Amino acid sequence: MGYTCGILVSTMHDRALNNERLLDELTRTSLPVVIVNQKPGLLNVEQTEVRNAWTIVHSPLSGISNSRNEAIRHAHFDFGILCDDDIELMVENIEALAFELAQSKPQPEILIHPLMRDATTPWQKKKFPAGRTIRQSQWLKWRNLQHVNSMEIVLNLTFLKSQGIGFNPQFGLGSAHTTGGEEIELLSRIIRAGGRALFHPLPLRIHREISSGKSISAQNAFNMGRVHGATISPVWHEALIARHFVKYRFKPDGSELFKGYVRGLKLKNPEMP
Repeated sequence: MGYTCGILVSTMHDRALNNERLLDELTRTSLPVVIVNQKPGLLNVEQTEVRNAWTIVHSPLSGISNSRNEAIRHAHFDFGILCDDDIELMVENIEALAFELAQSKPQPEILIHPLMRDATTPWQKKKFPAGRTIRQSQWLKWRNLQHVNSMEIVLNLTFLKSQGIGFNPQFGLGSAHTTGGEEIELLSRIIRAGGRALFHPLPLRIHREISSGKSISAQNAFNMGRVHGATISPVWHEALIARHFVKYRFKPDGSELFKGYVRGLKLKNPEMP
């Protein structure tokens, strides 16, 4: 028996449920779907409804990491395709991946797929060669993971649940301080737990406009430092500080960027969930 696959959608205030294009794409897949619809301030308790193969969770919580953790908790399939409410799904490719996963053979704990600008153009032209495995002990390969976007990721949910690993709510949009990097922090813990990451050349999602990462701010630099502090051994921290000093030195606001990065890097990281 092979592996099952489904789609995990994170949204707020009914945005996905009012997005007719996304709903049509979800309907055209044969995969089960979990939609977490956050309504902070409007709900006191979680409410769940089931529509055919869809589970819709109306949640009082906020934050993208909380949303994805709730979706994982409600999922009854092995692999989860992360999906935001502003992307387009490549339905035929998703069906092809589901068919591939259904074959009885071992699968990695993380699949990384190209994220597309449109149907033919990827956002990142240089990616890992197909079939390359990323392991914690191989620094250059782990370094490549620092640039992975959450909409490139498919997760082995069975592995996550067996290891008690989830997204850290202190990272990601909606968190109190570190408003990004939740996917990198999660991938780090998966690999440290013995997981493997494999680049898969089949694109699954189109994101015509990426809102984060186009320009660097002090908050972005802080987020990067915070993620590096949580995922990279302190042995490397002085080298990282020197590297980012050079990186930001000639930028107009380089001093603030550098200070933000160092502040994030040196911030004591709490216990990971």
